Amino acid sequence: MPFDPHPDSLRHVVTMTLITNQGPLDLCFLPAGFRDGYDALIGGAATVVLAAVNIPVAALADVVASKCAAGRPKDVVALPALEARLRDQ
Repeated sequence: MPFDPHPDSLRHVVTMTLITNQGPLDLCFLPAGFRDGYDALIGGAATVVLAAVNIPVAALADVVASKCAAGRPKDVVALPALEARLRDQ
């Protein structure tokens, strides 16, 4: 569904799923389980370079913690694989 990406339209959005050619991409503007939001995540974040742009990506442990806190059905389904990957790190 088309949407208006104007800041006034996005101001109150908490999560958004974009459907891309590579599959769904969840955007989370207020990560569950982190009261201080991204300020609490940036210390453990890794930087990924994509098209010459540095993009901070939350640490896997923080993603797992946020999915546990959110408790959405799709998060609960994803947790076993993420937790296994976290154990293998």
